[in-house]
Amino acid sequence: METIKSYLDNMFANMPKTPALIKLKEDLLSSMEDKYNEMKYHGKSENEAIGIVISEFGNIDELIRELNIEVPSSMQPVLPVIKKEETERIIHDKKFFGNLIALGVFLCITAPAVFVLGTSVMSIQMGEDSAATLFLFPLFLMIAVAVGLFIFSGIQLDQYKYLERPFVLDYSLTEVIRKKKTSYLPYFTLKIVAGVVLCILSPLTLISLTVFVRDNDFYGAVGVFLLLIMVACAVTLFINAGTTMDCYRQLLQEGDYAPERKEDKLVGAVASVVWPLTTAGYLLWSFLTGDWHITWIVWPIMGILFGAFSAVVSIIRGDKQ
Repeated sequence: METIKSYLDNMFANMPKTPALIKLKEDLLSSMEDKYNEMKYHGKSENEAIGIVISEFGNIDELIRELNIEVPSSMQPVLPVIKKEETERIIHDKKFFGNLIALGVFLCITAPAVFVLGTSVMSIQMGEDSAATLFLFPLFLMIAVAVGLFIFSGIQLDQYKYLERPFVLDYSLTEVIRKKKTSYLPYFTLKIVAGVVLCILSPLTLISLTVFVRDNDFYGAVGVFLLLIMVACAVTLFINAGTTMDCYRQLLQEGDYAPERKEDKLVGAVASVVWPLTTAGYLLWSFLTGDWHITWIVWPIMGILFGAFSAVVSIIRGDKQ
């Protein structure tokens, strides 16, 4: 039943909210539900019943013409229909390039970790300045590779920009994707929980080494290295889990990808500015002061502030609705 309602919602997504069209949608939904129940009563499976209902009631354009309902030509419901092969390609590409983005983020976070630990180890043999100069090369190399992964993945995913606009998912695929989403949910939860645990435990390595082994820069560098590695693993888990789940939600047009929420891009726009600036500020502060054991604090602080901002935006929009 939910599939039929989603089908109608998609069909009428670009239509004006006139009384005639609202009544047409309500009448169609009632008639389609009656037909669906009739098919189920006669022993049809859910997918068979939905297929018969959708095919029998035909195209919305034809119904509008038959009923002589005037609709501006610019608002005709010409929505793309996504078929099975295209859906499989979308899921594959979203996962693959999402993992490349996760790898890029991992490299961005671990690059300073390698720099700090390598500089600390080699400074004993060749001096701090020489060691820092030596490890600038792997630092910028890792960041360069990460940026390359971001650009490459972004270009490849641009071909699916049309998913940001209303579309119709072939009715036979809706339940299949919904089942995939349901079966993935335990793995999604496990990855999120593991990432949160790593984030919580990550400062303990630095705190333990700086508290119990005082006045030793090497152990402080090891603490920073372990902290950043754990944070990098956590963020990678978040991106990996979120990319797959968001792919299913986008195809099903649920949550943030529902037709009525697709224009809600404020939080995403702010995030696209805040996090690059945070990264630049973190690296600039760290390089100018050398206080890598302190500068990492910008990440949890910015995370808390951005989380609070997102919550406030959600509350405000919830009140408006």
